[in-house]
Amino acid sequence: MLMFTNDDNVVTRQSLSNFDAATLALHTRSHKPVPFSQGIDLVQDVAESAGFRFGEEQYVLARNDTQLFGLIEVQNFSSEESKICFGVRSSVNKSLSWQLCGGESLSICTNLDLFGNVVLKRKQTTFVMNDLRTLVVNFMGQFTKSVEDRATQVARYKQAQLKDATANHTIIQMLRTGIINTQRVEKVVNEYYEPSHPEFLNEEGERTNWTLFNAATEAFKGSPISTYTERSQKLHDLIGKATDYALAA
Repeated sequence: MLMFTNDDNVVTRQSLSNFDAATLALHTRSHKPVPFSQGIDLVQDVAESAGFRFGEEQYVLARNDTQLFGLIEVQNFSSEESKICFGVRSSVNKSLSWQLCGGESLSICTNLDLFGNVVLKRKQTTFVMNDLRTLVVNFMGQFTKSVEDRATQVARYKQAQLKDATANHTIIQMLRTGIINTQRVEKVVNEYYEPSHPEFLNEEGERTNWTLFNAATEAFKGSPISTYTERSQKLHDLIGKATDYALAA
């Protein structure tokens, strides 16, 4: 799965319960942050009831242990090529709502895509724990379709090819929309024109929009995990439009 950066405060799931008492002490009349361990336990309970099995889990804490980011492998959806996972985000200081989304980590390069076609978000206010189970149940009901949608989306990326000028313009758009910063432009360009992983080329050894997509996710590596969800969503929007353009040409 994703390898967190050296700057990330990687923790075990067992250690998350150490923060529960401090989290409960932060409760006010309107602010009811969900203890980190309770939120993960709830996801696992609902997921297993829906037939999903937890595999590998990774968690990091940020902002002086006030924010949690987690990746949980969905074992019965994963394959040798990729690992489908849940992405969890939360905070105890009002900086993040409680969030759950779907994702995929490619085994050949550990590139992570937190796809956002199904995202659960709930402000951590009064009755959050009462609402959360129902929201997670609904999320699980949509999750299978989101994985199928992702597969369809990737198949279209693999069919589409851009002329160099259009590909270069798309990379500039990545910069302009905040998908990458100036320090990562060169990485995207190099990975697109000379991929580190030839598996991202088509059977004829040609570049496609799948090559370009993975050039960008390769460039994400080393950036904070907290930025992955927004970057992935923006990247899908941009590559999706480029794919529509290429396939219609």
